[in-house]
Amino acid sequence: MKRISSNGIIYKYTVYSDSSCIASVFTEEFGKLKLFMPKAFTKRSGVVKFVPSTLDILRKENSDLFKLYSYSPIAKYISFLEVPDISIRLNLIFDIIDSLLPLDESYEYLYKLILNINKENAHKALVYIIYIVFKVSGTLPSFYTCKVCNNDISSLSFYLEGDIVCDKCVDKNNSPVPISDEINNILKSLKCNSVYKDTVIEKTQEDKILQLFVKHVEVVTSKKLKSFKSFRELLCYI
Repeated sequence: MKRISSNGIIYKYTVYSDSSCIASVFTEEFGKLKLFMPKAFTKRSGVVKFVPSTLDILRKENSDLFKLYSYSPIAKYISFLEVPDISIRLNLIFDIIDSLLPLDESYEYLYKLILNINKENAHKALVYIIYIVFKVSGTLPSFYTCKVCNNDISSLSFYLEGDIVCDKCVDKNNSPVPISDEINNILKSLKCNSVYKDTVIEKTQEDKILQLFVKHVEVVTSKKLKSFKSFRELLCYI
């Protein structure tokens, strides 16, 4: 056993007893962890989700379940909880992270991206972070070349069962999801930070991209991402 300190974000928990729970945490050094919290619920406090915190953890050998002794929310990130535009998006981000990333693998760059979310960049950051989750999990489809003919995609393309195909190769009998020129250009900009930095993404564009991304998560995992419907309702997208 080893006692460690790490920064991390509690994003989900399951009640274990009147005072304890099993928490899902995304940490800076170790990625996703499962933690047993023996005193999660007291008269003075409960579990605080989505706020980066300093965690005191006991790592156990030969077990995926570690023990959390204490955690201290970092004051500068309290806005993650207080600003709905941030907390609603974090819920979707961590639902996708939970679906695609394995336990106990470090993703420090991804963690730092999450820390940089603010009210002004929330919807643009959300698109980029999910793109990076696809990339590090090995599930990123090619938005630049057609899976069938391997030619560069210059305009309209389609998403079909995990792949991107051009308008010349698409089999429309298989219910492909069309990707407009406008969305195509945004997806292509993701591969270059300087280009994406100058790319403007409106809320309607964010919604279209997220519908595509969530469809991809569901194809890869063969499971419905239930949080997305709530996400769209809360942000008045539907």
